[in-house]
Amino acid sequence: NRKVKETNSHVDAERKDHENAKFRAAFRIRGDTYQEGSAFDQELQLRKKIERRTKREEIEVKLEKEKKKEEKAASKITEKTRRRKYSSSSSSSSSSFSSSYDSYSSSSSSSWSMSATLEEDE
Repeated sequence: NRKVKETNSHVDAERKDHENAKFRAAFRIRGDTYQEGSAFDQELQLRKKIERRTKREEIEVKLEKEKKKEEKAASKITEKTRRRKYSSSSSSSSSSFSSSYDSYSSSSSSSWSMSATLEEDE
């Protein structure tokens, strides 16, 4: 009454390998870098941690340099824009200043000459 299960060990091993391959793909475990039991090697885990930290710090330094370079370039552009605005506004304001000064001085001199003429008539 007992059922004897007939199995082929080679077929079972092949199925297990296929199943393991699916799990490795699902958990993104790379076969070329994975070593069984490496999670329990404290020295290896410490070395990996230090490597990750060093790599992250190098990337942060690189990003910081790029950020400073971009800020410097942006400040140069801003300064050039500011200089252009100042030079164009100062030249137009100086010309408007000189024209308003000329009109004031001519009106002042004409009023002065009128008052001088009135005094001479008296």
